[in-house]
Parts: sequence; structure tokens; C-alpha cells
Amino acid sequence: MPLIHTAGINILFTISSSITYIIISIVNYYVTFGSKMETSLKEINNARNILTELMPLINQAEDKFRSARNWGIVDLLGGGLITDLIKHSQLGAASNSMNRISDLLRDLQHELKDIDIPTDYRMQLGGFSTFADFVFDGALADAWMESKIVSSLDQVRQLKQRLLVLGDRLNTMSSYS
Repeated sequence: MPLIHTAGINILFTISSSITYIIISIVNYYVTFGSKMETSLKEINNARNILTELMPLINQAEDKFRSARNWGIVDLLGGGLITDLIKHSQLGAASNSMNRISDLLRDLQHELKDIDIPTDYRMQLGGFSTFADFVFDGALADAWMESKIVSSLDQVRQLKQRLLVLGDRLNTMSSYS
């Protein structure tokens, strides 16, 4: 699993192309085999409930990454220690959301037994990038950190869109059952 260093956080994300492929596979599987599936209405409803719980967490992670991005811009414009502390506080909150998202994706995978969904979206705080952000607090380090925050924000938004598509498909399936 690729490891992306992001603004003081090692994010175990496989969202980009792999999540796109997997979510599309889920949608195609359910569209193609919807009437022949052994998945019960109960499992579909459980998956929908998990998605209902996931969406506020994804929104929260998106908000925290957006806030960290904004504080990163302030840092680029000459922020300092306080700016770094606030930015990393927002990243820590995003990490908490991503840990719970990872757990819920594992539950979703259990409900949709035949589909392989990557479930490890945990974030590990610390590492060299956090150290570099505080110690080498200059334009280059700040710009690098900002690019990683923006990348994480984009990935969370992609995950959100794909889960919305999955939710629509599950809603359609439950109306046919």
C-alpha cells in the first residue's frame, strides 16, 4: 500500500486510482447482477446505514483538511509557530475522522462481502514532515506541506463522490427489492 507523506501525517491512502477502480467495480457489480445477487435487503440496508454514518465523517475530514489548507496559506505568507500549531491541530482532527472512516469502510466491506474495498485510511501522526514543518519553517517547507494538504483534501473529496455514487446505487437496489 503506498504511503503518502502529508503535512506531518503519513496517510495510508489508496484513494486515487485504486479507489476509483474499486468503487466503479462495486457500482458495476450491483448494476449488472442486481437482480441475481444473493445480497439481502438487510445487507443493503446495513450498507446504506454505514454510508449514512460515513458521510458526516467525510464532511468533517474535508472541513479539517480545508482548514489546514487555509492555515497553510497563512503559514506561506509568514505565519509561524502558532500557525503551525493550529494547522497541525486541524490535521490531527482530520486524522481522527480518517481513523473512524477506515473502521466504517471495513464494516461496509463486510456488508458487501463479494466486493474488495480498501479499508485502511488511518493516519499516523508524527514523522519527519512534522519535524521539518516546525524546525525548517521556511517558504520551501511550507509550500511542500501545503501541496500535500491540498492533495489529501482532493483525495477525500474523490472518496466522498464515489461513496455518493455507491449510495445512489444501493438506494436504487433497495427500491427494487
